[in-house]
Amino acid sequence: MSHGRQWVHAWLLLLPAAALLALFTHYPAVATAWGRVEVPAGLPPPPVVGFQRYTGLTENVQQDGDWVLRLPSGVRLHAHEFSNGRWTVHLDKFDPDHSLLYAVMHIASETSAARFAAYCTAIYFGYRWWVA
Repeated sequence: MSHGRQWVHAWLLLLPAAALLALFTHYPAVATAWGRVEVPAGLPPPPVVGFQRYTGLTENVQQDGDWVLRLPSGVRLHAHEFSNGRWTVHLDKFDPDHSLLYAVMHIASETSAARFAAYCTAIYFGYRWWVA
């Protein structure tokens, strides 16, 4: 087989992979950028928030109050009041005061510690897999 035919075969093998790569990576990026430039007819332009949404994350805000209302279904309504007047209300699926298992499930599914533990576990097992 000649050198030129080898290049043709190589490119024919790479074309499907390159097409899928472009389809799933480049097309969404270009479509998103085009969607930010083009405003659909009849719709107002979308508001650009920028960094205004994230300014509240840097405030030194303390939690002033923490209220819990236990419901008969086993869940609890949890309300937090902060010093800047903001309230956060959410449902806890697992009441940590119910049992040790519920406390572990509350930490594992409803707190930011769960994400941290999942990341650490993924890094640990990924490292073990990579080294082994």
